[in-house]
Order: sequence, then structure tokens, then C-alpha cells
Amino acid sequence: MLNTSQLTTHVTTDVAAERAAIEQAERGDLSERAQQTVTLSREDASPLQIYQADRLLHDNPFGNQTLLADMDPTAAAIAAAHWFYAAVTITAQHNGMHPIQVVAGAEQSDKPLAIESLADIATAITAGARARHVVMPLIRNALHIVDGYLRGILDVQHRITAAQELIQAARADHSELDLSPDTIHLPLTSIDPARPAPDLLENLLHGIDTCWHLYQHHSNPRRLHPGNLEAARQDQLRQAFLTATRQEAAIRSERPIGGSDLRADRQPVGAAAHRQEPTGPPAGSSAAR
Repeated sequence: MLNTSQLTTHVTTDVAAERAAIEQAERGDLSERAQQTVTLSREDASPLQIYQADRLLHDNPFGNQTLLADMDPTAAAIAAAHWFYAAVTITAQHNGMHPIQVVAGAEQSDKPLAIESLADIATAITAGARARHVVMPLIRNALHIVDGYLRGILDVQHRITAAQELIQAARADHSELDLSPDTIHLPLTSIDPARPAPDLLENLLHGIDTCWHLYQHHSNPRRLHPGNLEAARQDQLRQAFLTATRQEAAIRSERPIGGSDLRADRQPVGAAAHRQEPTGPPAGSSAAR
């Protein structure tokens, strides 16, 4: 058995190793013990991590296993929001659609609230907000809900009002339904509060993929269809989409996605609060792509 002195030594050593792993992750090195940060939703993200996620998305705007498995999901979600908006913009221009119409195409039957998170991000960035300033409140508020409280009541008031209007409309059209305020389940956030950053990242990557399918479909809807496109033509169209998305993202990167110049500001920031999440996605949420 360990005596008091040995136990103190072990605890001190383990705490020091944990702090070192956090600092290592802040420097962008997610090897060894720092790897655990990819299962955390953080209340902040380092500019270096956002920059690294941005480079991965530049190489492949649809995302890849490295982005999902090896990157801080909060930083990856901030970078993905930037690329999602670029994809929405070029798809809307290409198809002659309103950006919100493009976003609406990303609806997921198994995640009905996911579209709300994408619409909030697209609307805020359109109004001039930076990706970081849009993504962080979404993640932070979800973490507060896990802790048992809400930050601010305006959003909840809007949700309650919408629920009351839904009940009234349902009663008028379907009087046989037993709907009342006591039977309504009111969601408090549009992302999974058990794993908010990974869930939002998955939503954003799904949104980018949706933009590609809309872009592809509207290129020549009468003659071209994904099911019978020749491989060469499909690849050419895909490259055109990727090029346009990269160009749009580069234009918008003049105002940095992380709130500071990610190319110049590569110094690690102080350790931010971390939240541990389940290893795998909970029932009802989409699995990692």
C-alpha cells in the first residue's frame, strides 16, 4: 500500500503531467497525453489550433480524419464555420439562391435542430460577425446547460414563444391532439450539450457537403445528374467548387477567423477550461464522419 508521502508524490506528478499535456495541446502538439483534448469541448480555442484546422480545411474543405480525430474540436469548429460560410456564399451565387436557402438544404432528419445552428452561424457572419465570435457562444451556452443553468434568457423566451404558437396552431388544425405546455419538450440549444464542439463541427462539415451537392445539381439540372455524370466531368465540377470555395475563403481571411491574425499570432495562449465528454456519440446524434 502507498503511504501518505507516496500518494502525495503520485498525485502531484499526475497533476503536473496533466498541466503539461494541456500546455502541449495549446502549442498544437496533440501527441501522447495531449491527445485527450480531442474529446473535450473547450470554452476557448488557441489561434494556433484554429490556424492548423484552417490549413487542413484548405487542403480538403470537406474535412478529413485528421480534423475529426486529431484536432481540438472547438478550434476545428471555428475554422469550419469560416469555410462553411465560404461554401454557402459561392453556392448561393452559382445557383442564384439566397444563402439561407442554401443553408436550408443541410437539414438532417436525425438531427432536426442542426439546421438551426447552421442558420445562426450564416446569419451572424453575413451581418459582419467573425467565426470565432459566433461559434464560441454556441458552445459555451451548451456547456452551461450541462452545468444546469442558462446564460441569458432571450433565446429561451423566443423558444417558449415559438412553442406556444406551435401549440395554438396544432390545436386549431388538429383538435384531437392532446398538446399542452406540459407535453412539449423544449430544446434549450441547437447542438448536443453532451458534446457541443464535435457535434457543431459535424454539422458544419455536413453543411459544406450539402453546398457541394447543391452546386453540382444546379450546374445543369436538365442534363447532368450525380447518378449518371461521367467521372471526368464530375471531377471537373468538384474542382471548380473547391477552387471557388478556396478563393472565397481567402478573401474573407483578410479579416481573420479567430479574431487575431492567425498567421502572425502563433504563440500559445493560457490554458482554457476543458470539459470531458463521452468517448462516442450519444444515441440520436450523428457519428463522426
